[in-house]
Amino acid sequence: MVIFNSGKTYQYSEVPQETYEELLAADSKGSYMRSLMIDCYPCALMRKR
Repeated sequence: MVIFNSGKTYQYSEVPQETYEELLAADSKGSYMRSLMIDCYPCALMRKR
């Protein structure tokens, strides 16, 4: 589950463990998400701000 600065919360699925670990270690979580997760894995909006 990812909570964006906007307050929106998304649940991503089918994300490999390695990708998740790289996200946690990334200097810029936003850049990592834009490059390697957003529009690459299925996700669902869970909650709006």
